Amino acid sequence: MKRVYPDKEYCIGCKLCELACLTVHSKTKDLILAYTEERIAGLVSSIQVVEKNGTCVALSCRYCDEPACVAVCAAGALSKNRDSGVVEYNPEKCVGCWSCIVSCSYGAIQRNKLTNKIIKCDLCSGRDEGPACVQVCPNRALKFYESHPASVELYSSISSNIEREEINNVLNDIHELLKISKDIKRAVVIGGDVGGLKISESLFNLGLEVAIVEEGERILSRSFDQKASDIMSRRIEEVGLRLKCDVSVDEIIGGKDGSVRGVLFSDKSFLEAGLIVIDDNVLSNLDFTRKIGAEVRARLIVSHFTQGNEIGDMPGYPENILMNSFIFCGMPMASVGEFFVPDNNPGYDVHSFYDEIKQVYRKLVFKESRLAGYVLVGDIDLAGIFTSFIKFKCKLDAETKNKLCEGSPDILMWPEELFIKEWNP
Repeated sequence: MKRVYPDKEYCIGCKLCELACLTVHSKTKDLILAYTEERIAGLVSSIQVVEKNGTCVALSCRYCDEPACVAVCAAGALSKNRDSGVVEYNPEKCVGCWSCIVSCSYGAIQRNKLTNKIIKCDLCSGRDEGPACVQVCPNRALKFYESHPASVELYSSISSNIEREEINNVLNDIHELLKISKDIKRAVVIGGDVGGLKISESLFNLGLEVAIVEEGERILSRSFDQKASDIMSRRIEEVGLRLKCDVSVDEIIGGKDGSVRGVLFSDKSFLEAGLIVIDDNVLSNLDFTRKIGAEVRARLIVSHFTQGNEIGDMPGYPENILMNSFIFCGMPMASVGEFFVPDNNPGYDVHSFYDEIKQVYRKLVFKESRLAGYVLVGDIDLAGIFTSFIKFKCKLDAETKNKLCEGSPDILMWPEELFIKEWNP
Protein backbone atom coordinates (compact mmCIF):
# COMPACT_ATOMS: atom_id res chain seq x y z
CA MET A 1 0.00 0.00 0.00
CA LYS A 2 0.99 3.66 -0.33
CA ARG A 3 2.20 5.28 2.87
CA VAL A 4 3.36 8.74 3.96
CA TYR A 5 7.08 8.76 4.71
CA PRO A 6 8.79 11.69 6.47
CA ASP A 7 12.27 12.91 5.64
CA LYS A 8 13.81 14.79 8.55
CA GLU A 9 16.67 16.01 6.36
CA TYR A 10 14.25 18.24 4.45
CA CYS A 11 11.70 19.17 7.12
CA ILE A 12 11.92 22.86 8.12
CA GLY A 13 9.30 22.70 10.89
CA CYS A 14 6.83 25.08 9.22
CA LYS A 15 3.85 22.95 10.39
CA LEU A 16 1.89 23.59 7.20
CA CYS A 17 1.14 19.85 7.25
CA GLU A 18 -0.62 20.24 10.61
CA LEU A 19 -2.70 23.16 9.31
CA ALA A 20 -3.64 21.24 6.16
CA CYS A 21 -4.73 18.25 8.23
CA LEU A 22 -6.87 20.47 10.46
CA THR A 23 -8.54 22.11 7.48
CA VAL A 24 -9.31 18.91 5.57
CA HIS A 25 -10.84 17.27 8.65
CA SER A 26 -12.78 20.36 9.76
CA LYS A 27 -16.50 20.86 9.23
CA THR A 28 -16.09 24.27 7.61
CA LYS A 29 -13.05 23.40 5.43
CA ASP A 30 -11.89 26.92 6.24
CA LEU A 31 -8.32 27.31 7.53
CA ILE A 32 -9.02 30.23 9.89
CA LEU A 33 -12.15 28.68 11.42
CA ALA A 34 -10.49 25.28 11.66
CA TYR A 35 -7.49 26.72 13.52
CA THR A 36 -9.56 28.92 15.84
CA GLU A 37 -13.12 27.88 16.60
CA GLU A 38 -13.00 24.20 15.65
CA ARG A 39 -9.62 23.59 17.28
CA ILE A 40 -10.93 25.00 20.54
CA ALA A 41 -13.91 22.64 20.23
CA GLY A 42 -11.63 19.59 19.97
CA LEU A 43 -10.34 19.43 16.39
CA VAL A 44 -6.78 18.04 16.40
CA SER A 45 -4.29 17.42 13.59
CA SER A 46 -3.41 13.75 13.17
CA ILE A 47 0.10 14.65 12.00
CA GLN A 48 2.56 16.21 14.43
CA VAL A 49 5.83 18.00 13.87
CA VAL A 50 8.51 16.97 16.38
CA GLU A 51 11.62 19.12 16.91
CA LYS A 52 14.92 18.39 18.67
CA ASN A 53 18.14 20.41 18.50
CA GLY A 54 17.15 22.05 15.23
CA THR A 55 16.02 18.82 13.55
CA CYS A 56 12.32 18.53 12.66
CA VAL A 57 10.15 15.71 11.39
CA ALA A 58 6.42 15.30 10.77
CA LEU A 59 4.99 12.02 12.07
CA SER A 60 1.67 10.30 11.48
CA CYS A 61 0.30 6.75 11.27
CA ARG A 62 2.83 4.30 9.86
CA TYR A 63 0.17 1.78 8.73
CA CYS A 64 2.02 -1.29 9.96
CA ASP A 65 1.46 -4.60 8.21
CA GLU A 66 0.54 -6.13 11.59
CA PRO A 67 -0.51 -3.12 13.67
CA ALA A 68 -0.25 -3.50 17.44
CA CYS A 69 -3.03 -0.93 17.92
CA VAL A 70 -5.51 -3.21 16.16
CA ALA A 71 -4.33 -6.26 18.11
CA VAL A 72 -5.00 -4.63 21.50
CA CYS A 73 -8.30 -2.93 20.61
CA ALA A 74 -10.88 -5.28 22.14
CA ALA A 75 -13.69 -2.81 21.39
CA GLY A 76 -13.19 -3.26 17.65
CA ALA A 77 -12.78 0.47 17.06
CA LEU A 78 -9.58 -0.13 15.08
CA SER A 79 -9.42 -2.62 12.23
CA LYS A 80 -7.12 -3.41 9.34
CA ASN A 81 -8.69 -3.22 5.90
CA ARG A 82 -6.97 -6.15 4.19
CA ASP A 83 -7.78 -4.84 0.72
CA SER A 84 -6.45 -1.30 1.10
CA GLY A 85 -4.05 -1.86 4.01
CA VAL A 86 -5.51 1.15 5.85
CA VAL A 87 -5.99 0.97 9.62
CA GLU A 88 -9.56 2.20 9.95
CA TYR A 89 -11.03 3.87 13.03
CA ASN A 90 -14.67 3.77 14.14
CA PRO A 91 -15.17 6.41 16.86
CA GLU A 92 -18.60 5.01 17.73
CA LYS A 93 -16.97 1.84 19.05
CA CYS A 94 -14.10 3.57 20.86
CA VAL A 95 -14.36 3.28 24.66
CA GLY A 96 -11.35 5.47 25.44
CA CYS A 97 -9.21 2.76 27.05
CA TRP A 98 -6.04 4.14 25.39
CA SER A 99 -4.53 0.70 24.70
CA CYS A 100 -3.78 1.80 21.15
CA ILE A 101 -1.85 4.84 22.39
CA VAL A 102 0.23 2.72 24.74
CA SER A 103 0.90 0.02 22.14
CA CYS A 104 1.82 2.30 19.22
CA SER A 105 5.61 2.48 19.27
CA TYR A 106 5.57 5.35 16.78
CA GLY A 107 3.53 7.82 18.83
CA ALA A 108 1.13 8.14 15.92
CA ILE A 109 -2.10 7.97 17.94
CA GLN A 110 -3.19 10.88 20.10
CA ARG A 111 -5.76 11.31 22.85
CA ASN A 112 -8.53 13.87 22.38
CA LYS A 113 -9.06 15.04 25.94
CA LEU A 114 -12.34 16.79 25.11
CA THR A 115 -14.07 13.84 23.48
CA ASN A 116 -12.26 10.94 25.21
CA LYS A 117 -11.62 9.47 21.77
CA ILE A 118 -8.44 9.05 19.76
CA ILE A 119 -7.05 10.90 16.77
CA LYS A 120 -5.17 9.09 14.03
CA CYS A 121 -4.35 9.60 10.36
CA ASP A 122 -6.84 8.31 7.79
CA LEU A 123 -4.70 9.20 4.75
CA CYS A 124 -7.37 11.81 3.90
CA SER A 125 -9.74 9.03 2.88
CA GLY A 126 -11.90 9.97 -0.09
CA ARG A 127 -9.76 12.92 -1.09
CA ASP A 128 -8.81 12.69 -4.77
CA GLU A 129 -5.57 14.62 -4.31
CA GLY A 130 -4.35 12.22 -1.62
CA PRO A 131 -3.04 13.23 1.82
CA ALA A 132 -3.22 17.00 2.29
CA CYS A 133 -0.04 17.06 4.38
CA VAL A 134 2.00 15.75 1.44
CA GLN A 135 0.38 18.16 -0.99
CA VAL A 136 1.17 21.33 1.01
CA CYS A 137 4.71 20.45 2.15
CA PRO A 138 6.88 23.20 0.55
CA ASN A 139 10.14 21.29 0.91
CA ARG A 140 8.90 17.84 -0.12
CA ALA A 141 9.77 16.44 3.30
CA LEU A 142 6.70 14.20 3.13
CA LYS A 143 6.45 11.58 0.41
CA PHE A 144 3.50 9.35 -0.48
CA TYR A 145 4.52 6.17 -2.26
CA GLU A 146 4.27 2.39 -2.31
CA SER A 147 6.62 0.59 0.05
CA HIS A 148 6.75 -2.07 2.73
CA PRO A 149 7.81 -1.16 6.26
CA ALA A 150 10.27 -3.26 8.19
CA SER A 151 8.72 -6.42 9.59
CA VAL A 152 7.43 -5.92 13.11
CA GLU A 153 7.92 -9.59 13.96
CA LEU A 154 11.62 -8.92 14.48
CA TYR A 155 10.70 -7.12 17.66
CA SER A 156 8.61 -7.70 20.75
CA SER A 157 4.89 -7.95 20.23
CA ILE A 158 2.46 -6.44 22.69
CA SER A 159 -0.43 -8.14 24.44
CA SER A 160 -3.04 -6.51 26.64
CA ASN A 161 -4.36 -8.29 29.72
CA ILE A 162 -7.45 -6.13 29.97
CA GLU A 163 -10.50 -8.36 29.43
CA ARG A 164 -12.70 -5.72 27.81
CA GLU A 165 -14.84 -8.27 26.04
CA GLU A 166 -15.69 -9.80 29.41
CA ILE A 167 -16.45 -6.32 30.81
CA ASN A 168 -18.96 -5.80 28.01
CA ASN A 169 -20.56 -9.18 28.73
CA VAL A 170 -20.93 -8.32 32.42
CA LEU A 171 -22.39 -4.90 31.61
CA ASN A 172 -24.95 -6.50 29.30
CA ASP A 173 -25.98 -8.86 32.12
CA ILE A 174 -26.30 -5.90 34.48
CA HIS A 175 -28.54 -3.98 32.08
CA GLU A 176 -30.79 -7.01 31.69
CA LEU A 177 -31.07 -7.42 35.47
CA LEU A 178 -31.83 -3.72 35.98
CA LYS A 179 -34.67 -3.98 33.47
CA ILE A 180 -36.25 -6.67 35.64
CA SER A 181 -35.41 -5.20 39.06
CA LYS A 182 -35.81 -1.44 38.73
CA ASP A 183 -35.77 -0.92 42.50
CA ILE A 184 -32.04 -1.73 42.82
CA LYS A 185 -30.21 1.25 44.30
CA ARG A 186 -26.96 -0.20 45.65
CA ALA A 187 -24.32 -2.46 44.13
CA VAL A 188 -21.25 -4.25 45.44
CA VAL A 189 -18.44 -5.18 43.05
CA ILE A 190 -16.12 -7.90 44.39
CA GLY A 191 -12.69 -7.40 42.84
CA GLY A 192 -10.52 -4.31 42.64
CA ASP A 193 -8.53 -4.79 39.47
CA VAL A 194 -9.16 -3.15 36.11
CA GLY A 195 -12.30 -5.11 35.26
CA GLY A 196 -13.91 -4.47 38.63
CA LEU A 197 -13.17 -0.76 38.50
CA LYS A 198 -14.58 -0.32 34.99
CA ILE A 199 -17.76 -2.16 35.95
CA SER A 200 -18.03 -0.06 39.11
CA GLU A 201 -17.72 3.14 37.09
CA SER A 202 -20.48 2.01 34.73
CA LEU A 203 -22.80 1.18 37.65
CA PHE A 204 -22.02 4.54 39.25
CA ASN A 205 -22.85 6.31 35.98
CA LEU A 206 -26.22 4.50 35.99
CA GLY A 207 -27.00 6.23 39.28
CA LEU A 208 -26.32 3.38 41.71
CA GLU A 209 -24.45 3.65 44.99
CA VAL A 210 -21.38 1.47 44.47
CA ALA A 211 -18.92 -0.20 46.82
CA ILE A 212 -15.73 -1.81 45.52
CA VAL A 213 -14.41 -4.67 47.65
CA GLU A 214 -10.89 -6.08 47.24
CA GLU A 215 -9.66 -9.14 49.10
CA GLY A 216 -6.04 -8.02 48.86
CA GLU A 217 -4.37 -5.16 50.66
CA ARG A 218 -4.83 -2.80 47.69
CA ILE A 219 -6.63 -2.42 44.38
CA LEU A 220 -4.92 -2.96 41.01
CA SER A 221 -2.27 -5.14 42.64
CA ARG A 222 -1.77 -7.26 39.49
CA SER A 223 -1.69 -4.35 37.06
CA PHE A 224 -0.01 -1.38 38.74
CA ASP A 225 2.44 -0.56 41.52
CA GLN A 226 1.64 0.64 45.05
CA LYS A 227 1.79 4.36 44.26
CA ALA A 228 -0.53 4.08 41.28
CA SER A 229 -2.98 2.09 43.42
CA ASP A 230 -2.88 4.77 46.12
CA ILE A 231 -3.62 7.51 43.59
CA MET A 232 -6.54 5.57 42.14
CA SER A 233 -7.90 4.79 45.63
CA ARG A 234 -7.97 8.50 46.30
CA ARG A 235 -9.75 9.08 43.00
CA ILE A 236 -12.39 6.47 43.84
CA GLU A 237 -13.23 8.20 47.10
CA GLU A 238 -13.19 11.67 45.49
CA VAL A 239 -15.88 10.75 42.98
CA GLY A 240 -18.12 9.20 45.64
CA LEU A 241 -17.59 5.45 45.44
CA ARG A 242 -16.87 3.38 48.52
CA LEU A 243 -13.71 1.26 48.74
CA LYS A 244 -13.08 -1.63 51.11
CA CYS A 245 -9.81 -3.62 51.02
CA ASP A 246 -8.25 -6.53 52.88
CA VAL A 247 -11.51 -8.40 53.48
CA SER A 248 -12.96 -11.57 51.96
CA VAL A 249 -16.54 -12.60 51.24
CA ASP A 250 -17.97 -14.73 54.03
CA GLU A 251 -21.60 -14.92 53.01
CA ILE A 252 -24.00 -13.55 50.43
CA ILE A 253 -27.31 -12.72 52.09
CA GLY A 254 -30.54 -13.24 50.21
CA GLY A 255 -34.15 -12.42 50.96
CA LYS A 256 -37.04 -14.87 51.11
CA ASP A 257 -38.27 -13.58 47.76
CA GLY A 258 -34.99 -14.63 46.07
CA SER A 259 -33.57 -11.12 45.96
CA VAL A 260 -30.02 -10.24 46.97
CA ARG A 261 -29.84 -8.29 50.23
CA GLY A 262 -26.11 -7.79 50.67
CA VAL A 263 -22.70 -9.24 51.53
CA LEU A 264 -21.25 -10.30 54.88
CA PHE A 265 -17.45 -10.09 55.07
CA SER A 266 -14.70 -11.78 57.04
CA ASP A 267 -14.39 -8.77 59.38
CA LYS A 268 -18.12 -9.21 60.22
CA SER A 269 -19.06 -6.00 58.38
CA PHE A 270 -22.11 -5.98 56.11
CA LEU A 271 -22.78 -4.08 52.91
CA GLU A 272 -26.36 -3.79 51.75
CA ALA A 273 -26.80 -4.27 48.00
CA GLY A 274 -29.44 -5.36 45.53
CA LEU A 275 -26.86 -6.22 42.90
CA ILE A 276 -23.56 -8.03 43.38
CA VAL A 277 -20.85 -8.50 40.75
CA ILE A 278 -18.49 -11.27 41.82
CA ASP A 279 -15.64 -13.10 40.11
CA ASP A 280 -16.18 -16.81 39.50
CA ASN A 281 -12.93 -17.59 41.33
CA VAL A 282 -14.35 -15.99 44.51
CA LEU A 283 -17.71 -17.61 43.91
CA SER A 284 -16.22 -21.11 43.66
CA ASN A 285 -14.80 -20.78 47.17
CA LEU A 286 -18.22 -20.28 48.74
CA ASP A 287 -20.29 -23.20 49.98
CA PHE A 288 -23.53 -22.52 48.12
CA THR A 289 -25.45 -25.34 49.72
CA ARG A 290 -25.10 -23.65 53.08
CA LYS A 291 -24.56 -20.01 52.17
CA ILE A 292 -26.94 -19.20 49.39
CA GLY A 293 -30.01 -20.49 47.62
CA ALA A 294 -30.42 -21.15 43.90
CA GLU A 295 -32.84 -18.22 43.45
CA VAL A 296 -30.35 -15.78 44.94
CA ARG A 297 -27.55 -17.28 42.84
CA ALA A 298 -29.54 -16.45 39.76
CA ARG A 299 -29.52 -12.77 40.73
CA LEU A 300 -25.71 -12.50 40.92
CA ILE A 301 -23.61 -11.13 38.07
CA VAL A 302 -20.61 -13.43 37.65
CA SER A 303 -17.46 -12.20 35.90
CA HIS A 304 -14.67 -14.29 34.43
CA PHE A 305 -11.59 -12.11 34.53
CA THR A 306 -8.23 -13.79 34.10
CA GLN A 307 -5.10 -13.06 36.10
CA GLY A 308 -3.42 -11.48 33.07
CA ASN A 309 -1.37 -12.73 30.13
CA GLU A 310 2.11 -14.07 30.66
CA ILE A 311 5.17 -13.19 28.65
CA GLY A 312 5.61 -15.49 25.69
CA ASP A 313 1.98 -16.53 25.25
CA MET A 314 1.48 -15.21 21.71
CA PRO A 315 2.55 -17.67 19.03
CA GLY A 316 4.99 -16.52 16.39
CA TYR A 317 6.79 -13.97 18.54
CA PRO A 318 9.92 -14.43 20.63
CA GLU A 319 8.76 -12.19 23.46
CA ASN A 320 5.70 -10.28 24.59
CA ILE A 321 5.39 -7.09 26.57
CA LEU A 322 2.71 -7.07 29.23
CA MET A 323 0.53 -3.98 29.00
CA ASN A 324 -2.31 -2.45 31.00
CA SER A 325 -4.18 0.74 30.22
CA PHE A 326 -7.55 2.15 31.17
CA ILE A 327 -9.29 5.30 32.35
CA PHE A 328 -11.41 5.58 35.49
CA CYS A 329 -13.54 8.66 36.12
CA GLY A 330 -11.29 10.82 33.95
CA MET A 331 -7.97 9.49 35.25
CA PRO A 332 -5.93 7.54 32.66
CA MET A 333 -3.37 4.93 33.72
CA ALA A 334 -0.88 2.76 31.85
CA SER A 335 1.74 0.18 32.80
CA VAL A 336 4.09 -1.64 30.45
CA GLY A 337 6.89 -4.17 30.85
CA GLU A 338 8.85 -4.73 34.06
CA PHE A 339 7.55 -2.27 36.63
CA PHE A 340 7.34 -4.54 39.70
CA VAL A 341 10.90 -4.28 40.97
CA PRO A 342 12.13 -5.54 44.38
CA ASP A 343 13.51 -2.86 46.67
CA ASN A 344 17.27 -2.28 46.52
CA ASN A 345 17.74 -4.59 43.54
CA PRO A 346 21.17 -3.65 42.09
CA GLY A 347 20.17 -4.80 38.62
CA TYR A 348 17.52 -2.08 38.24
CA ASP A 349 17.53 1.70 38.31
CA VAL A 350 14.12 3.20 39.20
CA HIS A 351 13.18 6.84 38.65
CA SER A 352 9.87 8.19 39.98
CA PHE A 353 8.06 11.52 39.69
CA TYR A 354 4.83 12.59 41.38
CA ASP A 355 2.90 15.87 41.16
CA GLU A 356 0.28 15.69 43.89
CA ILE A 357 -1.61 18.78 42.69
CA LYS A 358 -1.95 17.60 39.08
CA GLN A 359 -2.19 13.95 40.14
CA VAL A 360 0.51 12.98 37.64
CA TYR A 361 2.75 10.02 38.43
CA ARG A 362 5.57 8.55 36.37
CA LYS A 363 7.77 5.59 37.22
CA LEU A 364 10.50 4.42 34.85
CA VAL A 365 12.46 1.22 35.39
CA PHE A 366 15.86 0.87 33.70
CA LYS A 367 17.88 -2.30 33.34
CA GLU A 368 21.31 -2.62 31.71
CA SER A 369 21.12 0.90 30.18
CA ARG A 370 17.72 0.20 28.65
CA LEU A 371 14.15 1.08 29.58
CA ALA A 372 12.54 -2.10 30.91
CA GLY A 373 9.14 -0.87 32.07
CA TYR A 374 7.05 2.07 33.21
CA VAL A 375 3.92 3.22 35.02
CA LEU A 376 2.07 6.39 34.01
CA VAL A 377 -0.89 7.97 35.82
CA GLY A 378 -2.71 11.16 34.86
CA ASP A 379 -0.65 11.91 31.75
CA ILE A 380 -0.25 9.02 29.31
CA ASP A 381 -0.16 10.98 26.04
CA LEU A 382 3.45 9.96 25.31
CA ALA A 383 3.06 6.37 26.48
CA GLY A 384 3.64 4.95 23.01
CA ILE A 385 7.03 6.64 22.73
CA PHE A 386 8.06 5.18 26.08
CA THR A 387 6.87 1.79 24.78
CA SER A 388 9.07 2.15 21.68
CA PHE A 389 12.23 2.28 23.79
CA ILE A 390 11.18 -0.99 25.43
CA LYS A 391 10.04 -2.67 22.23
CA PHE A 392 13.14 -1.81 20.21
CA LYS A 393 15.48 -2.35 23.21
CA CYS A 394 17.25 0.95 22.64
CA LYS A 395 20.49 1.41 24.53
CA LEU A 396 20.31 4.77 26.29
CA ASP A 397 23.00 7.39 26.74
CA ALA A 398 22.87 9.75 29.74
CA GLU A 399 21.11 12.56 27.84
CA THR A 400 18.36 10.30 26.48
CA LYS A 401 17.82 8.69 29.85
CA ASN A 402 17.45 12.10 31.50
CA LYS A 403 14.91 13.18 28.89
CA LEU A 404 12.89 10.05 29.52
CA CYS A 405 12.99 10.69 33.27
CA GLU A 406 11.75 14.25 32.64
CA GLY A 407 8.75 12.80 30.78
CA SER A 408 9.74 14.28 27.43
CA PRO A 409 10.42 11.37 25.04
CA ASP A 410 10.20 11.76 21.28
CA ILE A 411 11.00 9.78 18.15
CA LEU A 412 14.08 11.87 17.41
CA MET A 413 15.72 10.36 20.50
CA TRP A 414 15.86 7.01 18.70
CA PRO A 415 19.23 5.84 17.34
CA GLU A 416 19.66 7.16 13.80
CA GLU A 417 19.76 3.70 12.22
CA LEU A 418 16.51 2.72 13.96
CA PHE A 419 14.73 5.86 12.76
CA ILE A 420 15.78 5.27 9.16
CA LYS A 421 14.83 1.60 9.29
CA GLU A 422 11.38 2.23 10.78
CA TRP A 423 10.35 5.46 9.04
CA ASN A 424 12.19 5.37 5.73
CA PRO A 425 12.43 1.71 4.65
